[in-house]
Amino acid sequence: MTLLPLTFFTGLVVYLIISGRGPVARAGRLACLVVVLACLVVWVYGFFTYGEGEGALAPVVDEFYATAYLREVLGPLWAGGVMLLLALGPLVFAAREFRRR
Repeated sequence: MTLLPLTFFTGLVVYLIISGRGPVARAGRLACLVVVLACLVVWVYGFFTYGEGEGALAPVVDEFYATAYLREVLGPLWAGGVMLLLALGPLVFAAREFRRR
């Protein structure tokens, strides 16, 4: 579970490092955005199922300082909504990369 923040930030950093116009750079940027979106989806699911028993991903939320802080300040449902809104950013960038020729 502690690899999720590392994977998220690695995806962001690699996305920012990859430059160029070739199809390999484009595919790399799309792959990085998919990784970032997958991490955000796991966190959103963890927030929305926080405290529901066996199926909950509470450790995913509690082990990362930033998500634990969001949960404490906003509560699980509002924090999940904020993370869901944050997921729109990479989704828009992925759509832009996909449409780019």
